[in-house]
Amino acid sequence: MSDEELNALYDSIPAVRIYDMEYNDIVRGKVRYRAQSADAEMFDTDERNEIVIHSMKFEQFNNKGELSATGEAGKAVRFNATGNVEITDNIQIDSKEEEVLIEGDYLLWQNKDRVLSGNITDEIRISKEDGTFFAGKGFYVDSKQNKAEFRNGVRGEYISESSEEETDEAAPDSIDSTDSATETADE
Repeated sequence: MSDEELNALYDSIPAVRIYDMEYNDIVRGKVRYRAQSADAEMFDTDERNEIVIHSMKFEQFNNKGELSATGEAGKAVRFNATGNVEITDNIQIDSKEEEVLIEGDYLLWQNKDRVLSGNITDEIRISKEDGTFFAGKGFYVDSKQNKAEFRNGVRGEYISESSEEETDEAAPDSIDSTDSATETADE
């Protein structure tokens, strides 16, 4: 084999493989993040410094130690140099604090910028228990600015909270747009 072929082969073999992994991130004596997976592979070469996690489930806890989010995905890749995480395959993230379910097939967490984004061509669906949902492409959340948007069209249905005096016959508001839609959450 040539040196190039040998290096490519070396980069494809994990340094460590873990089966039935459970990972706990503990800060000041409190669990902040817990992940479980069927198996994980760790690569530590000049070309590839990452952890690949298969069939992942996770729980995230807030500063009070309360469960703030749960989720699962077919695969996650954590790039150790940047802290970025690429999540793929049947993603479901249930945010307890925001009371929304996020579903899709591709998300990228950009650690430095605190941004969660999807591809411009892949659909992400956000739904609530009351039937409200938004689905669109180009999903983008900037957690520093507390801003979420779809950059390549969005469709959905918003169910407004109604008082008991309002009639039950009121139709929900619908959205169907090829333009981007932006929602800024109240802090």
